[in-house]
Amino acid sequence: MTDGRPAELVEHQEGTKEKNDRLIVDALMQLEDPSRRGKRRATVPTICEMTGLSPNSIRGRQWALDRLNGIKKAIRSGTLADSSSVSEGETPDSTPRQLRTRIRAILDQNALLYAEILSLKAIIANQETTIEALKARSKISLAQPPRRAPE
Repeated sequence: MTDGRPAELVEHQEGTKEKNDRLIVDALMQLEDPSRRGKRRATVPTICEMTGLSPNSIRGRQWALDRLNGIKKAIRSGTLADSSSVSEGETPDSTPRQLRTRIRAILDQNALLYAEILSLKAIIANQETTIEALKARSKISLAQPPRRAPE
C-alpha cells in the first residue's frame, strides 16, 4: 500500500463501504416504489432510519443525494417511474442532468484544489526565500567571527 495502511484495514473499510452502499440503494428503491414507501418521506433522516446509518454517511455519497432529489421531484410531479422499467429508478431524461450536476461538482472541486495548490506554491516559495536568506546570513556570520574589543 502506498499510504502505509495495513491490507486488512483497507479490506475492512472497502467491505463496510460496499455494505453501506447496498443498504442505501435498497432504501432508495423502497422509497421509489409507492407501495413499499407507505407514508415515509424521501429525506435523509428517513434513509437513516431505514438503514441505521448516520446522516453524514448518506450525505457523503453525492450519488445518493442526487437520486433522493430525483425521487422527491418525481413524487412532487406524480410521475414516479416504475423501478423495474428503468435501471436504478432513473428516467432517461434525468441521466444527462445528473451527469451535468456531477461534472459541475467535480469542476468546482478541481477549482478549489487548484487554488489550494497555488497558495501552497506561494507558501513554499516564501519559505525557500526565507531559507536562502538564513543560509546567506549564517555564511556571513561564520566568515567574520565577532571580534572582541581591546581591553
